[in-house]
Amino acid sequence: VKLVRLGHPARLLPQVLESALDSQVLKADNNALANDVRKEMKVMNNKLLKAKDRNSRRDIRKELRKLGKEERQRQQQAVTDVLKNSDVILTTLTGALSRQLEGMTFDLVIIDEAAQALEVACWIAILKGSRCILAGDHLQLPPTVQSIEAEKKGLGRTLFARLADLYGSEVMAMLTVQYRMHRLIMDWSSQELYDSKIEAHLSVSAHTLYDLDGVQKTSSTEPTLILVDIAGCDMEEKKDDEDSTMNEGEAMVALAHAKKTCREWG
Repeated sequence: VKLVRLGHPARLLPQVLESALDSQVLKADNNALANDVRKEMKVMNNKLLKAKDRNSRRDIRKELRKLGKEERQRQQQAVTDVLKNSDVILTTLTGALSRQLEGMTFDLVIIDEAAQALEVACWIAILKGSRCILAGDHLQLPPTVQSIEAEKKGLGRTLFARLADLYGSEVMAMLTVQYRMHRLIMDWSSQELYDSKIEAHLSVSAHTLYDLDGVQKTSSTEPTLILVDIAGCDMEEKKDDEDSTMNEGEAMVALAHAKKTCREWG
């Protein structure tokens, strides 16, 4: 599968730089031709510096304008060639507005983490495709909306949640097997949010910390789930300036347990 990632290379992980648009354009035939034009422009600029009569300078400037136009066309064609020869194009939702994608349409648009994306942003990408798949979980955290007024007027309402409410099982398919956590950790959220439909894959359903290489079975690594009762410990919840709830006491208890566990591993 040929894929290309749009976005500034500086914001991409080293492992995926090869798939960046800029990296692939460098290997394109039209980019090589654009480089040849740039070399020719450099030669012409040197001639311009040495030219003494007005007519010669005018002719050289005219040629430079012509070469500059050709260079831009070659460069743009190199970008277009890479995009049109790719099977998959990866971008952010707002990145779908890129001039590089102007006029392009797609058989399928897939939006990952769609339940955390604003509906207005989703439509940027959706309008470029004939079909769309939204992947996400509307029971998890919604998108962050800074404006309280905009939130009240529905900006935080996602397309994913709206379609789920409107059409339900007609348009939704639920993935019921998770591959991340022990079943005891999973059980609460499965029961409270997903009608006990979530199952833990065999590869993780019973795994513990001491299953890892070099980790000994101890009072910290053996339990799957530890509940620490801090009632009566004067650890009150607080609100920050943005009305988020925090509990510094709970954080310190969690940190102390993490440090203890790490020491036992060591």
